[in-house]
Amino acid sequence: MTFKRKAIATAVLFATAGASQAADINFSATLSGQYTNNSETPYFEETVEGFGLGENEIAVSGFIDKNFYGKLTGVLVQHGDKVELEIEEAFVQAVDIGGGVGIRAGRFLSNVGYLNSRHIHQDAFTRRPAMYQAFFGKHYFDDGIRANYILPTDIYANFGVEVLAGGKLAQGHEVKNPNVTNVFAKFGDDFNESHSWQLGATVMLNQAGAAELGHEAHIEPQADEHGHEEHGHNALASGKKMYVLDGVYKWSPQGNNKYQQLTISGEYILADDIFDIHEHEEHEEHGEEEHHDEHGYDNHQAWYASAVYKFLPSWSAGIRYGELTMVNGHMDGEEAHLTEGKLKETEAMISYHASHNSVITLQYTHQNGVNWEHDHVNMQPNNMIMLQYKMNLGDHGAHAF
Repeated sequence: MTFKRKAIATAVLFATAGASQAADINFSATLSGQYTNNSETPYFEETVEGFGLGENEIAVSGFIDKNFYGKLTGVLVQHGDKVELEIEEAFVQAVDIGGGVGIRAGRFLSNVGYLNSRHIHQDAFTRRPAMYQAFFGKHYFDDGIRANYILPTDIYANFGVEVLAGGKLAQGHEVKNPNVTNVFAKFGDDFNESHSWQLGATVMLNQAGAAELGHEAHIEPQADEHGHEEHGHNALASGKKMYVLDGVYKWSPQGNNKYQQLTISGEYILADDIFDIHEHEEHEEHGEEEHHDEHGYDNHQAWYASAVYKFLPSWSAGIRYGELTMVNGHMDGEEAHLTEGKLKETEAMISYHASHNSVITLQYTHQNGVNWEHDHVNMQPNNMIMLQYKMNLGDHGAHAF
């Protein structure tokens, strides 16, 4: 389906279904499981060795009346031997404001980047890239409000702002709610009937995004009060300012993706103002010399690029490569010691689609990098093999572009 067809179909759905009765409620579920084998401990994420649950989702949605739409989504997530229920979405959205204006309030998926606004079960790959694991706790959903405006232009142009609680992105600080403000823009169109594109940009202002340069400020999972490592909930690194760029290109003959489709996508993120150095600047004000690391590292960066090709109605294959560069630091007296570490990921997958509602994916992931705690010492590479199924029950709306 071309970009314009997808956008028109979504608009018609909301415009016509808004007149539905409150009794028209949709129930759906996504069932997911996997087998995982790692040669080493994966970077920045928890995986259950052997058989385990994927992200199993239960959703209830529908039009409350002609003015409001609502959705509630719960996700069962496995952490070690425990299975936890997370409320991923619980929002209401005004649908009859008119003039291209939209308002959403409650808990929802942030519109930062490309993948984040999609449910994980919609991904072509079995896992999110490293930049999502590190900067968004794999999947960034939060409590707050979003307002957006779709311009009445020939191309799709969507501008919006989100004001969010931001606790998941705080770097060890006391969080003042609200804490995060996102300003985003999305543009998209069709080159012709077979070729479509979308570009996006987001500026994220995170008041508690800077980590303190303490005795040990390592970029690694933190332990709870029981001594267990926490994974997959909160971001491991952030910054007071984060800039995200994303782009997607799709090709399918005459816009019919039933038999063939090529999707090329990528994202880039820059996290700036990553350390809180106010107390160290005070020394400089009192005539004391302030020492900085000789390398001058002052930001985190990451990117990935992927290509997925549906070469037969029931088969698709894809590759993805990404790099994540982060800074670790600690104070030695009045001197800041900062070291830069890099992680590289190469992934390949092949999927069998029995229908629109079921997919089985085999994926290979290779990770290698250098250690943040030692001066650029190569880490032991990790090789991950994952076999995963994802099955949908009930009504599922059309996926975003």
